[in-house]
Amino acid sequence: MPFLTLHPRKVGLLAVLGLPLIWGCSHSAGRTVIELSQNEWISPSGNPGIQMVTEHYDLRVTSSDLLLRQHLPLFMETAFEGYSSTIQPSRQNADRMIVYLFGTRNEWAAFTKVAFPAQAEVYLHLQAGGYTDQPSATAVTHDLGRDRCLSLLAHEGFHQYVARHLDRPLPAWLNEGLACQWEAFKLVGGRPVFTPKQNYLRRNSLRTALSGTDAFIPLSELLGMHAGEAVVQTGQVVRSYYAQAWVLVLFLQHGADNKYAKGLKSLLADAGTDRLDAAIGAYRAATPTAASLSNGEVLFRHYITDDLETCENEYSQFARQLVY
Repeated sequence: MPFLTLHPRKVGLLAVLGLPLIWGCSHSAGRTVIELSQNEWISPSGNPGIQMVTEHYDLRVTSSDLLLRQHLPLFMETAFEGYSSTIQPSRQNADRMIVYLFGTRNEWAAFTKVAFPAQAEVYLHLQAGGYTDQPSATAVTHDLGRDRCLSLLAHEGFHQYVARHLDRPLPAWLNEGLACQWEAFKLVGGRPVFTPKQNYLRRNSLRTALSGTDAFIPLSELLGMHAGEAVVQTGQVVRSYYAQAWVLVLFLQHGADNKYAKGLKSLLADAGTDRLDAAIGAYRAATPTAASLSNGEVLFRHYITDDLETCENEYSQFARQLVY
């Protein structure tokens, strides 16, 4: 496969995307030229497509949207720069991460049933049609339109990064909360700038959760949940889970006069290492009442705060101020 140099061009994609979020100003800087090789590719269903290989990704695409194809390699490599600056890799892995972007949901579903039969029942509950298989660090989605598709791939790309480059899993609330930080963006010169606070999809779900009588998930419960528990449910529960994980990470970084930002920074520094296991063990040994707590809550209490009641009140207030 001969290598080509991709020079992103301004072709009006910003106007089409319209899903405007900043997790860090550094994410708006970086390379605008990447090395790319591409070949014709036939999907397992027999549909013609293209394979695009970059430094970190093996992108296998049957979507016929040429503009989406053009921007995908630089989009994913830019997102990777952001992932690795947020959490340093605890192990280096030369294997590229595989991303399947199918043209239709039917093709996506057929592939899912064959490639990941043990998890297919859970994956097929996903209305948006995107998931990451953790053991293989493989992301699979289908064309949902340019804005939703790139947003979803940025989210799943973070899960891929965690699966491939970290030695230990993250607590689910942090894994999903961070992944949601990449869902909103704008394109500047063909390159994405990620803008987490402007994630309107999660804002709308959060507003609905806050306006209901029992839709807003209590903090202790949220810290113990994982995405699989939310996905198999329908309606507002799953939407609330992702929206609250999104806003919780924003709150820890920016809310309550930044008093929790230092704890979040320490947690991110230890993420993916055995220091997380050590922190869980130390907290449980020193706290007799911790036996009934989830690991996700234990890590939150260890790194962020043990005063969950005060934190929850501040977090809820931050959420309301953000959406109203």
